[in-house]
Amino acid sequence: MQLRDYQQAALAQIPERGRPILSLPTGSGKTVIISEYIRREPGSVLFVVHRRELVYQAQARLADVGVTSGIIMAGVKPTPSRVQIASIQTLTRRPLTADTLVIDECHHATAKTWRTLIAQHARVIGLTATPYRLDGQGLGDIFDSLIQPVTTAELVAQGFLVDPLVYAPPGPNLKGVRTRQGDYD
Repeated sequence: MQLRDYQQAALAQIPERGRPILSLPTGSGKTVIISEYIRREPGSVLFVVHRRELVYQAQARLADVGVTSGIIMAGVKPTPSRVQIASIQTLTRRPLTADTLVIDECHHATAKTWRTLIAQHARVIGLTATPYRLDGQGLGDIFDSLIQPVTTAELVAQGFLVDPLVYAPPGPNLKGVRTRQGDYD
């Protein structure tokens, strides 16, 4: 698989140590980039996702770059491999560690189950399109750097993403609704 220029730039920016977040827009190939990173890394890797269907998507991307991976999940027979893919739900019941922990959708990492897993690993790489949380919790106590090699606007300009067209319903009609002490009555 031939990486695009921005994907190669992202790969080159992943530090040898620490806990970076690799943040790229949806559809830009975060899993492709991390699959190439994993292919080049000699140590064991645990790739953790938050939904069952993402396990198979990650395995397919890894296979695209020639990396064989095992799956740790209910109903799947474990196979020995240097790279294992699992859902966080499975790992809460079957603890496992590796040289490198890769977390897909790492903005979920503030949850207790994620923090327990992260605490067991010195090398952690987070992946997300949204490196922030709507609840205001930060990610700085988990991750130590943010890699953002390209923006959505740049990918649209380069023809890799389409310009978004947004549809939204009109705001609510509040005509005649009274307020009391600053709140709707």
